Amino acid sequence: MKETLPPLFILSCERSGSTLLRCLLDTHADIAAPGELLLGDLCARWQLILERTLGLVPGYFGAENSPSEAILEEIRRGAGGILDRYCRAKGARMWCEKTPANLSYADLLSRVFPSARFLCLYRHGLDVALSCLEASRWGFMREVVPFVAMSPENLPLAMVRNWIVKNTGLLDFEARLGERCLRLRYEDLVADPAARIGEVLHFLGLPPDPGLAERAFAQPHDPGGGDPGFWQTARVEPDRGGRGRREMLPRLPPETLPRLAAVLERLGYPLGPGFA
Repeated sequence: MKETLPPLFILSCERSGSTLLRCLLDTHADIAAPGELLLGDLCARWQLILERTLGLVPGYFGAENSPSEAILEEIRRGAGGILDRYCRAKGARMWCEKTPANLSYADLLSRVFPSARFLCLYRHGLDVALSCLEASRWGFMREVVPFVAMSPENLPLAMVRNWIVKNTGLLDFEARLGERCLRLRYEDLVADPAARIGEVLHFLGLPPDPGLAERAFAQPHDPGGGDPGFWQTARVEPDRGGRGRREMLPRLPPETLPRLAAVLERLGYPLGPGFA
């Protein structure tokens, strides 16, 4: 039986390339990456149920454990056990979960799975905002609804605020967890997938896999959520960024630009014209 390795989470704002990254990693023989599982939400609900039931039973968790740690172990055995079985069934050594909504539960996931590692995936905020707007053409994506409710009169502003809040939170999480996280940018991934995936495999302690990026589009992957456009492509396509700047930046109120610029600069994106 293969040695089991710590789990992996891809954390990102929606429309940042997590489906592509998930399928690239799923192509590696040692990684099993299912469709989106909303594991963070499941763990939060599990925690609530346990705290309101068994957490109130005197002595249930034993004298040595505080209820909170015992509850985390209870969740770990349940949720982790399901994914461990999936991983073994796939003949892999590590499972990977990539639901963008997990970003809201990142701290809980880091406690439930204390050995887990995290890939923090970013994409330029204006391109993400444009992609979210286009994906909401026939109904708003549920992830952006709270931001639309705050500024329904300016949808570009809503999408940019969504990106600012989520990526600020992800950057702060990355800073707290340090070596358990690896930062990736979508633009770098599609520019040189072999090099970036090589960095990820090194981070995970896994052997390199030449030709993985090419095989990812020929190999089947378990369905479930994510960007439907991925299944219509046959290769890693170069970044077509730039439309976001042209189409979104002129529609943003000036007072939003400093916050947007601050996050972009933390991620190493050049600001260019329009931010002055």
